[in-house]
Amino acid sequence: MRRGEIKHQHRKLYVLAGSQEWAFALLHESLNAIPEKNVTWLGTAPEGIAGLEMAKASSLLGTEISYLVFNAWDGFNPDSFAAVAGTVHGGGALVLLCPALAQWPEYADPDKGRYAQYPHAIDDVGHRFIERLIASFEQGAGIQVLHEGQGDQLGLDLLSDTTPDISLDISMTSDQAQAFDAVLRVATGHAKRPLVLQADRGRGKSSLLGWAAAELFRKGKTPLLLTAPNRVAVASLIERLSAELPELKRQGNSLCWHDARLDFVLPDECLGLNPQDYALLMVDEAAAIPAAILKQLVLSHNRVVFSTTVHGYEGSGRGFDIRFREVLNKERPQWLQLYLNTPVRWAENDPLESWLFDVLALKADTDMPSSSDGDLSYRRVSQSELADQPSLLHSVFALLVSAHYQTRPSDLRQLLDATDLRIYLARQQDNVVGVILAIEEGGFAEDLASAVHQGERRPQGHMLAQSLAMHAADAVQMRWLRVMRIAVHPELRRTGVGRAMFDLVAEDAKASAFDGVGTSFGLTEDVYPFWQRCGLLPLRLGVKRDAASGSHSLLMARPLSANADALVRDINTRFQQRLPWELAELFVDLESELVELLLSGRDCSDLSLTDHDLAELRGFAFQKREISSCVFALWKLTIISLSHSSRISLAGLNKQVLLMRAIQHKNDADIAAKSGLSGRRAIGQNIRESVAELLHNELI
Repeated sequence: MRRGEIKHQHRKLYVLAGSQEWAFALLHESLNAIPEKNVTWLGTAPEGIAGLEMAKASSLLGTEISYLVFNAWDGFNPDSFAAVAGTVHGGGALVLLCPALAQWPEYADPDKGRYAQYPHAIDDVGHRFIERLIASFEQGAGIQVLHEGQGDQLGLDLLSDTTPDISLDISMTSDQAQAFDAVLRVATGHAKRPLVLQADRGRGKSSLLGWAAAELFRKGKTPLLLTAPNRVAVASLIERLSAELPELKRQGNSLCWHDARLDFVLPDECLGLNPQDYALLMVDEAAAIPAAILKQLVLSHNRVVFSTTVHGYEGSGRGFDIRFREVLNKERPQWLQLYLNTPVRWAENDPLESWLFDVLALKADTDMPSSSDGDLSYRRVSQSELADQPSLLHSVFALLVSAHYQTRPSDLRQLLDATDLRIYLARQQDNVVGVILAIEEGGFAEDLASAVHQGERRPQGHMLAQSLAMHAADAVQMRWLRVMRIAVHPELRRTGVGRAMFDLVAEDAKASAFDGVGTSFGLTEDVYPFWQRCGLLPLRLGVKRDAASGSHSLLMARPLSANADALVRDINTRFQQRLPWELAELFVDLESELVELLLSGRDCSDLSLTDHDLAELRGFAFQKREISSCVFALWKLTIISLSHSSRISLAGLNKQVLLMRAIQHKNDADIAAKSGLSGRRAIGQNIRESVAELLHNELI
């Protein structure tokens, strides 16, 4: 390993617009004439060439390719395109095959299928995204478009002026050298000072972590714990570590070198390990890991390095930066952030990278509000308006990126082309400060609605309507407007902008004769109260945690018609009745703060404390009887007390312990681990004091 600046070349993009047969013939001549070629085909390839299926694009991550052919006749998937573009190294070329540009927008692109909600077909999906792509070819530097009938004469000259970098330089950039030292300080210096490394693709984040891991191996600072969304994401890290330590051996999910060891586990598996067993935790591609898991890792590990991509196919680091920063500022105020700016795979100011950032809006920045008290306006806009006003499109997409983890390039295509999509904006003068995306659902014919209710049909889309159809067949006959995403500028959150935008959505839905408005989201302490204030009622809590958010998804709705009102209130009543039992059976792992939120304000007319219940509770609280003598009465007391949350005077820890034992039926070991109490006796005394206080305050 040596430190110094690396010299690389720029990359190029070639667009071959015409029939597949013509493109195949042209490339056959051009690529075969290149010595030492490193050519990869993604999508359908000519006979005799093994083309990789478009769905397997992610398998190329961690590799370096000289010439990559992307066959858009198989569908232009923005996520796949952004992913594989980063594998082309300096001096190489990305070759895009597509229909003639005049015909491409109308082409039945297979990728369009996922944006066509029933009863729409591919032909109903918009073509604004492809038109935007075509227009960008004329504006981007380093792009050469070859049209069938005009580029044939190029033949062997097509790629003759590209000279790919073929040697792997092992020098560190100055950015990497600074980050290298910072990683070592996390492992050897003061505890509870996490490091966050951020960079665009191709800046060598993973390789840097491999260098640092090798140095920690040599210093005896192991074992190390490594996690990432998948094994592919850490391929570069492992490659660099192996290059530094040739005697490295793989043993299952571990890499060993003499007495040193690095263990790789998936993010959710990290939570079951003892943090004290590891000298350092390294989290690669952190923006693609659920926020709830990241927070738990911060709280449980005293020495941790987070690495993430700022603009990328796997989820935007901008949303990660804004949201995760809040967690770090609160829990680890002495955390450090570093950016890697210098590319290590290609030269600076690479035209392919610049074009990709622009056309996929990967580097769009949010507008800055002119002031916190400026006049706000709210209105619905069309997809055509966004397509016709690039600056407006960039502002809207940037705001969505800033508010959500894992915003992907395909979300831009959905924004421009998806069927039945409604877009609502909040603006402060010329600045976009709020966005809501909502999709139209339901309105099924009676026979189809019956088939959906019976589980015989599952038409594409209509998530809210089909979820409600589990309870009543006519639910999917009703028309619903589902809020898919909501974003408010960070400077204006909690100022009423989101509520005002939703009021516009509800008014528009009612004017359009929708029966109700709903949404589904990862249940968190801050989001649930917002939707409650908007008048939505909880209807269903997902049993499994969502892979993207790491949270249980909660379905909520607000009725707008008489029929929907009866349906929503009936489903909500059943949800509230089942909830106390389900919290102990299906949601034992739910955070106690969320249990409190869900039970708060519950109608407890179905529960009452009898004289016998009160006698049992007093015996436990004041006469030192065992908790086993009053478990049912304690269960009812806890639910009733939470329904009157404004009158509860229990301290946070006492409330948490009571919830875990009485509602979720957690064992002493789990309660002790989460509360910090020493064991069974301390837990029992804590609950005894809580019951005494509730009885003393005459809550019941």
